Amino acid sequence: MFGGAVGTQADRALLALAARQGSVIAAAQAHAHGLSGSAIGRRLASGEWRRVNRATYRVTALRLERATAVWAAHLAVAGSAVTSAGALWRVGVLSERPAVPHLVVPTAWRGAAPAGTRVTRSSVSVRSTLVVGGMRTVRCESAMVHFLAGRPVDGPAVLDRPGAPGVSARGRGGRLGLAHRPRPLPA
Repeated sequence: MFGGAVGTQADRALLALAARQGSVIAAAQAHAHGLSGSAIGRRLASGEWRRVNRATYRVTALRLERATAVWAAHLAVAGSAVTSAGALWRVGVLSERPAVPHLVVPTAWRGAAPAGTRVTRSSVSVRSTLVVGGMRTVRCESAMVHFLAGRPVDGPAVLDRPGAPGVSARGRGGRLGLAHRPRPLPA
């Protein structure tokens, strides 16, 4: 347990992981470290952990951080990438964390979005994302277009060809994923 002087190897590993993830761990990560459902339940009952949503927990021994809400949303949805203002905040373009985390998930994902999280289904290629401090985010140029657009456009949101309007593609194949065409400004 985290509160005692001596913790198990799994407890120490999960504490270190949570420290890198805004004080949050996913249920899947706890299970991967050998914790059973009842072991997780004991940590919740003792107050060592608090449930953030159905798939993530906050370790109460660690301080609440600005990144906690974004991490909790990201870890709750497997295969997601943080986009829009969250991605721009994570890479340092914006100084304020977004009020509502926004995730992009594969089009095949059919889960429920965690409370207080915005989710957009789209084709996401690994080349259109990067990992910043362990958190998968969309690349800055895609996030900026998405952020400036304000909301995703109706219909397909992936630009599959290099040189499409509003975005410059890099690399061969150029599947940018998540790059939304900005809506025209009102005249």
